[in-house]
Amino acid sequence: CSSDTNSPSDISESTNGIVGDFSKPGAIVLKGSNNAEKVMNFLLDHGLTIPAASGIMGNFSVESEFSPTALNKSSGAFGLAQWLGPRKINLEKYGGVKHNTLEIQLQFLMYELKTSEKASMAVNDETDPIQAAITWELKFERSGQAAVSQRSSRAKKIFDEWTKNKALSDSFLKTIGNGAVVSSGSGSLINPDCA
Repeated sequence: CSSDTNSPSDISESTNGIVGDFSKPGAIVLKGSNNAEKVMNFLLDHGLTIPAASGIMGNFSVESEFSPTALNKSSGAFGLAQWLGPRKINLEKYGGVKHNTLEIQLQFLMYELKTSEKASMAVNDETDPIQAAITWELKFERSGQAAVSQRSSRAKKIFDEWTKNKALSDSFLKTIGNGAVVSSGSGSLINPDCA
């Protein structure tokens, strides 16, 4: 779950290696044949390394199955990263009526990484996708280490697949999510408290 505090503040310069101005949402075009590829390409295009992006992807796979509309009915956590509490409110303020789109959530993710979640950019120092997944869970998701082995395992599989094929096909995604397609899912398969 992406929880904790901190309110957005205006920022437009390049920070923490993140490329782009995310002080407010804008029109963007995502590249990829499914949500997973769109997220991976976006992360790589905006300054994250392949191991770091894979670690983040392993977490998003568990959190939301790459769905920007995933909702945990018990906690209220929402979206790709399962934002919760003040961070969810900030996402809604940032994106307005479009806060439930992949485009807005990816821009908000970058906005957080440049502002209130700067510490999460430690993920970009990791050279191993397994350690990157653990770092992302500890620094950004803060789920209490829920499903860490699944997050790490999925990160490694995503890293291997991306390194080999530069793609994350639906057939590949079926192999990482207990047999379920995780390219456009509806919530966490593993962590019901954060889905």
